[in-house]
Amino acid sequence: NTQQQLVKGMYVTSMRDWLSSFERRRLLVLRLEDYHRSIQSHLRCVMQFLGLTLPPIMRWRRMLAAPHANRRLGGELMLPKTFALLKSFYAPLNMRLAQLMNDQRFLWASIANYTAPDVHEHHSCM
Repeated sequence: NTQQQLVKGMYVTSMRDWLSSFERRRLLVLRLEDYHRSIQSHLRCVMQFLGLTLPPIMRWRRMLAAPHANRRLGGELMLPKTFALLKSFYAPLNMRLAQLMNDQRFLWASIANYTAPDVHEHHSCM
């Protein structure tokens, strides 16, 4: 339902819960937009964070070439009025998340529309 969909985007609430249980250095938080923009560097980041070595080159290439699962079909653009309403709704929550994480990327200030956001590359494993 719509209410459940709205709650899913309230990341600051979930992040507070995680940070109350784990030290910040033990959590790796990636934005999906950044991941899709630079899959290879983000997978390297995850592997490094977990203390894993990269797989042999042929397996690594297969991993990178694998089709993406859980992709939204259709790619229809959101109505501008709906986008503006959601952006306004999430703005204060995103502000709190950016402050909590000390990371301005969580403001999602550069998003032009939800299908093709203009995001900042971020490759550190924090």
